[in-house]
Amino acid sequence: MLKNGLLIISALFLVMLFNLPASAASVVGKWSVSGKCTAKATISGKSYTLKDTIKDKFTFKKNNKFSMIDMNGTWRLKNGRFVIYINTSKIESYVEEFFSSEGYDVEIDITSFTFGGTATSKKISGKFILKATIYVSGKGSGTASLSWPFSGTRVSSTTYDTAAPVGGKPLMHAIQEVLPQMVSGAALPFDTSPDEPAEDLDIQ
Repeated sequence: MLKNGLLIISALFLVMLFNLPASAASVVGKWSVSGKCTAKATISGKSYTLKDTIKDKFTFKKNNKFSMIDMNGTWRLKNGRFVIYINTSKIESYVEEFFSSEGYDVEIDITSFTFGGTATSKKISGKFILKATIYVSGKGSGTASLSWPFSGTRVSSTTYDTAAPVGGKPLMHAIQEVLPQMVSGAALPFDTSPDEPAEDLDIQ
């Protein structure tokens, strides 16, 4: 009886283990994620909103390094959730350089940034939220926001697999497309609109 009882307890423990959040079920490995991104810009009272489907791949390494397609950072576990830290100045630079190449003087200042979520042994979900102020020379100032709720599944339990990158538009490409489209729709005379996507930019 004692032996059977121990077997039952062990089985229950394993079931619980594989359904625990990120604090116990390690997020280390590769994940294929996707979700609908919503972005909005308001400049001098004029608003512009865009939506796009984002697909990306997350890699959480044991040394707390984090990477996704075209973007790197670090990660930590906090209160049962994973938190991802990205150098937001790089995002600002990418967007400002795009406008500069088009001949416009635009400054982007990211004021709020949240990136994190929860994970079990097989599934992951969370949110990427970015808020920024925008200054457009000769047009005025305003705000921009981008929200990307994501979910996905584990591709590998280690970081050393050979799985091909997930297809679709990765987040960093979308940011560099969506923010200029929003600002152009709200303030600048670019030849872009929600029905005419901007050219896919290579920022690798």
